[in-house]
Amino acid sequence: MRATVAWARGAFDRAQQLYEDGVAASLAADDMWRGAMAEAQLARLHRDRREPDAARALADRAAAHADAVGEELARGLARDVAASIEHRWGDRAVAKQLAAEALAHYRLVGYREGEASALHLSGRIALADGDRRRAARQLGRSLRAYRRIGHRAGVAAALTGLAEVAELGDPDATRADRAATPADATADNRDPVDATAGAARAARLRADAEAVLAEIGLP
Repeated sequence: MRATVAWARGAFDRAQQLYEDGVAASLAADDMWRGAMAEAQLARLHRDRREPDAARALADRAAAHADAVGEELARGLARDVAASIEHRWGDRAVAKQLAAEALAHYRLVGYREGEASALHLSGRIALADGDRRRAARQLGRSLRAYRRIGHRAGVAAALTGLAEVAELGDPDATRADRAATPADATADNRDPVDATAGAARAARLRADAEAVLAEIGLP
């Protein structure tokens, strides 16, 4: 928990030490589940430090340990993180498959925040591929999932993604000011739409998102 708080606050050195200590202690106690969870979180930290080789190696280790004990939450998290790494630096087809696997594992244990995360990542991958309809569908589902659990930063990220989907359908529109989600706002679960944007920008962002949802028939 302390490691995740440090990571969310951007204290990466402190978080890395805590995660590494957690991995070592868990594996020494033959607790593969906790070890896999800590490895996946450490992989996410290396991803955020833009260290893809270290991130991949740890995500692979996390998946191997999680698979060895058959723990679905850890299996989902390892694949979720691995998918985000591939999305940034690797093969988007691999990223798409990993995101789908993560979603399946999360659903087996009813982990709704993980489900929302995997849906959001799937939508982002589709957006990068130019698959507007799939991006809208997955981001729309992510938005609904984040709203159900009251995750404001997730809601904001999904709305931002849907606004970018709208931009794909209207390339001459000037929506650049609506497409950015400040990193510091997502770190502590604040809503960047409300916390950093003016009311007019927030309204435009939501209007774009709602238009896309209506277009594909999602409420």
